[in-house]
Amino acid sequence: MPKSESLTKLWRPNGIDRAWELKQQLGADTMFIAGGTLIQLQREQGTAMPAHLISLEWIDSMSGINEIKVNSKEYLRIGSLAALSAIQLHPIVNESYLLLADAAGQVASPAVRNRATIGGNICYAVGDTLPALIAMDAEATWYDGEKTQTDKLENYLNRGGPQKDAIFTSILIPKRTRPENSNSIRYYRKVGRREAFIPSLVTVAVSVDLNRVNRIEEIRLAAGGGTYRPHRLMASEQLLAGTILSKHALKNLHEKIIEEYQPDDDFFATAHYRKMMAANLIIAELASYLDS
Repeated sequence: MPKSESLTKLWRPNGIDRAWELKQQLGADTMFIAGGTLIQLQREQGTAMPAHLISLEWIDSMSGINEIKVNSKEYLRIGSLAALSAIQLHPIVNESYLLLADAAGQVASPAVRNRATIGGNICYAVGDTLPALIAMDAEATWYDGEKTQTDKLENYLNRGGPQKDAIFTSILIPKRTRPENSNSIRYYRKVGRREAFIPSLVTVAVSVDLNRVNRIEEIRLAAGGGTYRPHRLMASEQLLAGTILSKHALKNLHEKIIEEYQPDDDFFATAHYRKMMAANLIIAELASYLDS
């Protein structure tokens, strides 16, 4: 065992202010943990254990799954300490947020999901739940040492918050009401290996609302996989927004996804393979609604 691991000290603050203070006092060789599976993943990837671990598990304000209202807007709030298995099985999630239930249920193994938290999956920055959350227009809340802030999840990820200057506290998912005479498409798919601590090859999420003549009223597409940080495919969305779903439109969308989605080559798959897989998964799902 490396020397640094034998000297690692665990701290258990019972409040977010105290957790932040400890991080400032203990210095750079310190890491926040919750379920601990992210630490396990990083060890598998060769990262040495830090001198100090600050467990967030006793901070009640970072727990729970409940519906809230903020400035008259309704959200599902999921505390960052919520286990993936709890999210997967929660009745509210299964009734109104199936995209997230599908994504949480496909992370690693059941044993890992019982321990892993949504906060850890998000702070990994390439976690399998991220495409679903981004497609659901989720917002992140985090504590910066002075106050709790809120922004779009993708903006939070892009600023490097999970690694540097924040304690991720919760995810907020806007509640959506299905319009009358509409058809809603909610689709999540992960392609990868069965190993618990290896990133997926490709993950895609689709959220589309069609009116009664199959015109696309709203569309959000997201893709990730490997070490590629999941993003919305906004150029692809714009290509289809307001159009009637058709074979011709889907052909153009396939080409646009391949152009816009920019994963990397790695040991497990080429960028070209990932591009084709992501485009095929999204198009196949949308095509199934052409004759519905």
